[in-house]
Amino acid sequence: PAPPPSKWLNPAARGAEKPKENDKQEQLLHWSLWGNLRLVPTNESVSDPETWAEYSNRNIVYSRHQRSLSSKIREEAENLMDTAAKEMRKQFSKTNAAFTKRIAEIIEARNCLKVHMAKADHEIKQLEDAVELLKQAIKEKENPKKVAQTCLDERTRRPNVELCRDNPQFKLVKEVHAIDEAVDILMQRFHEAQETLEILAFEKAKLQHEIQVKENSIHIDRDKCMVMRKSFPSSVRLVGYI
Repeated sequence: PAPPPSKWLNPAARGAEKPKENDKQEQLLHWSLWGNLRLVPTNESVSDPETWAEYSNRNIVYSRHQRSLSSKIREEAENLMDTAAKEMRKQFSKTNAAFTKRIAEIIEARNCLKVHMAKADHEIKQLEDAVELLKQAIKEKENPKKVAQTCLDERTRRPNVELCRDNPQFKLVKEVHAIDEAVDILMQRFHEAQETLEILAFEKAKLQHEIQVKENSIHIDRDKCMVMRKSFPSSVRLVGYI
């Protein structure tokens, strides 16, 4: 059976029980304090001389490694920039050589076109002279033909048996036919010359246009591009030191 509550005990019994309860409370207090001491976490940042020296040496080694790595990266970067600068200069020289060669080719083509245009001008001049000669020759055939036709007309007025188809009559007819044939040939040559003149004029215009195109290309490559490419940045500037 459970013990009777202390309030039921007599005064003497209650006086005897009080020291026991005080001892238990003190013991519980000690247990609580020791428990709290065991639950206090340790401070990991606290070090001893050995761990302090190890930590410092580790930082020194890491710093030395990073400096070495940085120096290596810087050296590789400088080598890379130097190689790139040399390659750029090499390509710059090759490009300039290509420009020089191309400009020479364009100048040669332009000069060839000028020669052909000069020949075309000469042909046009000669053909124009020939056209004028043809015009004059056709015009000069008009009077002989009129004379021959007039003679034929006059001979038709001969009376009676005098209206004879004699040898002069045949010669006059042949003369008119010969003049007509000559005029036809001259007209044919005249039209051919006119057509050739038109073709030559068209070809001359094409040559002039091509020459202008070549002149423009020469101006762009030689007078603009090559002027800008006269100098090349120094290696120091290319690698970024300036």
